Amino acid sequence: MKCYACRKEGMTCEVKRHKYVESGLDNVTLEGIEVYTCPDCGKMPSIPAVPELHTVIGQYLINTESALSGREIRFLRKNSGLSTTIFAKNIGVDKATVSRWENGIQKPSGSHDRLVRLMYMVMKGFPAKESQDTVKKFKDIGKNRELKPCLIRPNEKNLCNQIKDAQLSLKNEDLVLPVWRSVP
Repeated sequence: MKCYACRKEGMTCEVKRHKYVESGLDNVTLEGIEVYTCPDCGKMPSIPAVPELHTVIGQYLINTESALSGREIRFLRKNSGLSTTIFAKNIGVDKATVSRWENGIQKPSGSHDRLVRLMYMVMKGFPAKESQDTVKKFKDIGKNRELKPCLIRPNEKNLCNQIKDAQLSLKNEDLVLPVWRSVP
């Protein structure tokens, strides 16, 4: 097989786990991803349905009971499509404050953590009932995570509706998302 980048022969493909550092989060692992390897260019993962995948990751983050990390806040802000300036204005803080949160210099208060989650839900257009259920859990932020299994099918329509039935498997506090490709 020819490499897509350098056009040389010798590229191979394996289906395996991929540490999804491209997301900006260091604890996300995708399972069942095609990873192409070129002797000259190195490894290149093929990640399907990235916007839907990011929505699933965002849904996972807003439902965790532990406080958001700086990387998680950055992920939610970027996935919402907001600049740092607009995001800061919407939650009533200075742009520099958001920068300190995202860079791990300062932790947001519990109120700001909840507001970040709510802002994400509003920007992503989550249904009102789902948003209300999530907001009810906000008072418990900071407790240990109790995670439910979640099965992710990024190639199918109505992904957000499938999240409730999904299976999420976590190991050593890492998020592992099994990714299936639809068979034509």
